[in-house]
Amino acid sequence: MTLVIYGKSVSDKKKIIYALKIIYGISNFRAMYICRDLGFPPEMRIIDLTEEQQLILVKKIKNEYIVESNLIEQIKQNIKVYYNNGSQHGYRLRTGLPTRGQRTHTNGKSARNRLIF
Repeated sequence: MTLVIYGKSVSDKKKIIYALKIIYGISNFRAMYICRDLGFPPEMRIIDLTEEQQLILVKKIKNEYIVESNLIEQIKQNIKVYYNNGSQHGYRLRTGLPTRGQRTHTNGKSARNRLIF
C-alpha cells in the first residue's frame, strides 16, 4: 500500500527521509527532524511503517508544516508585497534581475531565465 500525502504518492521502497523529500517544502533537514520527532529511525522504509504510524506521519505533516500549494501561495503573496510597496527588491523581481546584489554586467541574462511567480 502506497502512502499518499497531499496527493503525492510516496514509494514504499524508499527510506522515510528520501520519500518525504518528494513533498514540496520538505527538505532533507526537515525530513530528518520529522523522523526524529516521531521516533522513527531515518533508515526505516515506508513499507515498514504500520497503518497507525503512517497516519501519525501524515497528520504531523498536515498540521505542523506549510507545504505544497499552501507554501506556493504564501511565496506568491510575499512577492506581491515587494511589488506593491515599491521597493528596490520588488522592482528587480518584476524585471527579472538578480535581487541579492549579484553582478549583472556579464551574467544578468541567467537571472532573467528564472521562473517568476
